[in-house]
Amino acid sequence: MLSGEGTLYPRIRRDAAILFCVIRKMNLYETDEFLTSIGENGIF
Repeated sequence: MLSGEGTLYPRIRRDAAILFCVIRKMNLYETDEFLTSIGENGIF
């Protein structure tokens, strides 16, 4: 992987949220905002 992170695992809350954003074609900033709004660590 380019990011150095492992595969996304949908049973992990943060990974599920990221998959949610990918499916909805959200950009990085929208994804970061969404993650922080649900109490998860952002991307940046």
